[in-house]
Amino acid sequence: MCGIAGIFNHSSRSQADPDKVSGMLDLMRYRGPDSKGVFNDGRLALGNVRLAIQGLDSSGDQPMLSNNKSLAVVYSGEIYNHWELRAKLEAKGHRFRSKTDTELLLHLYEEYDINLAKYLNGMFAFALFDRRNESLLLGRDRSAQKPFYIVRTKLGVMFASEWHALLPYMDSINLDPNSLRTYLSLGYIPEPKNFLSEVDCVAPGTVKLIRSSEEIDHCYLETYSNEESPIDTLEEWLSQADEVFTHAINRHLVGDVPITLFLSGGIDSGLLAVYLAQSGKVETAYSGVFLDDPDHDESHFVKSLSDYTGLKIERVELSRSTMADEVDTFVDASCFPQGDTSSLATFCLTKICAQNYKVVLGGDGGDELFGGYPTYLYPKLRQNFRYLPATLIKLGRLVSSTMGQRNSYLPLTLKLQLLAQAWYNEGPVAHYEIKNYMPAKVADDLLSEVFLKSSNPDVGVSLFNTFYSESFSQGQVKKLCSLDYHTFLRSCTIPKIERNCMQHSLENRLPFLDNEILFLSQRTPEHLMINRYSLKHCLRELLKLKTNRAISSNPRKQGFTPPMARMLKNEMREWAMDGLSLSNSIFKHSTIERIEQWEKRGYHMERLTWNIAILNHWLYKKGLLV
Repeated sequence: MCGIAGIFNHSSRSQADPDKVSGMLDLMRYRGPDSKGVFNDGRLALGNVRLAIQGLDSSGDQPMLSNNKSLAVVYSGEIYNHWELRAKLEAKGHRFRSKTDTELLLHLYEEYDINLAKYLNGMFAFALFDRRNESLLLGRDRSAQKPFYIVRTKLGVMFASEWHALLPYMDSINLDPNSLRTYLSLGYIPEPKNFLSEVDCVAPGTVKLIRSSEEIDHCYLETYSNEESPIDTLEEWLSQADEVFTHAINRHLVGDVPITLFLSGGIDSGLLAVYLAQSGKVETAYSGVFLDDPDHDESHFVKSLSDYTGLKIERVELSRSTMADEVDTFVDASCFPQGDTSSLATFCLTKICAQNYKVVLGGDGGDELFGGYPTYLYPKLRQNFRYLPATLIKLGRLVSSTMGQRNSYLPLTLKLQLLAQAWYNEGPVAHYEIKNYMPAKVADDLLSEVFLKSSNPDVGVSLFNTFYSESFSQGQVKKLCSLDYHTFLRSCTIPKIERNCMQHSLENRLPFLDNEILFLSQRTPEHLMINRYSLKHCLRELLKLKTNRAISSNPRKQGFTPPMARMLKNEMREWAMDGLSLSNSIFKHSTIERIEQWEKRGYHMERLTWNIAILNHWLYKKGLLV
């Protein structure tokens, strides 16, 4: 795990400035506190800050050159099939100087040229320069686990692991109104869009070739294609899944430093705990506990897993006041506004974990790959209750808003509000509306006339339509899973955990995104994912199988989400009001009063309040408020 940056002036004979690359690296030094290096070769400058995980000595420092000095590479990530690929290359005559997976990339390129990435099972972003033909390769893993941003300049391109590192060296900086509009609705911006118009990203699952003024994207995802040989029976699936999970999780334990686990109250991290205990290579897990709010407490399930697996649980006690005290530091450290309300709790948890570990595993990805979100039940609900008028759902929302509710992850008022928005739609449009915290009538009331005219509310829906239509799956649920994989997972969940971990020099690994598990999900039919109204049915059954039914799934699983509604009205009220009051061209005046009026009408405004407050504070701190 590292941070990388570079400049390639391919469109001119201008020399690349290594001091600029060094400056980019300094802005993300937390990604690699163990060493820093810059390579300069005329029109090209490459840099790296390293968090040493494999091959801890200086032989793994970057930038790294090939044996004959013709190639130079910088790289961020982990290649989990590193040793398997190394053995094959050594059998072909390649000779390695270090124990790092960075050097593997150089030898893979020597053997397979631009096709090197299709052999990799891991998370990565790399820049590899071939000095012989002055060509640059920029590669990124298939699930977008490693960030990789690029900016075109008059002279060529600049790139870095984090786009804020590019800001001081950009010719112009313009906020993208369409992306801001999408963020306010969803709490994140689906790639390839970004907050800034000038910033692009290297597409997941591609290697970009840059030579002279030419850019060509080579996709290496030929194996992530149509569903072949689906696994029809649960018994067959469990047998194959047990083997796949065993191998995948063991692969994610590669490294020369101790490894731990983030253990929540969910099936996914619970499965990881069981397999890790089986491996005998991990002894400790970290679990966040919301002290003040029993409604958010899932420690009973965590304790059951601890008792069964023998893992020692390090409880990280998160009070509302503790998280409120961290919110300013959290915003300062954020590379982008984090609309997911669990981001603040994640930031606090990773800060504690990083005091003792460099590597942590997490269970993210299971919901998108195996049907774990309640939104996947919408097609069945719509089919079974299609004659139910949306006005009745709205009435239920109004009634529920007057009643005292458990302060859960998704309160009944919010569920009914989102359901009513989606009710007369289907497919990706319904899926967008059921996630939309700023519906059109709220947007018309809150957003300034100038911003409304400059932004297109349909950009987010258009992206959802694109990813939905491009899915190889036939069933609605699997299409929605694919949609969430390409949007929510890649652009919200993964960046949230990746950036918050890296802010504290902690590497996060997600075994569910191992190539073999990705391919297993492709072969898993819908009836094994959702059984009646039971979500992630196959994973629930796998957990029962591995624990001899001693551990059942947590019926109250609600995500690692703090009691944000209470915090915004109490411990974080002043911070939230300050954020809503910041003057800019995006919102109308009296934002606070307008939000309060919508709350009086029975609307659940917690998520949108958080989105706006985070956005305004972040824009102000970064000097981007307009």
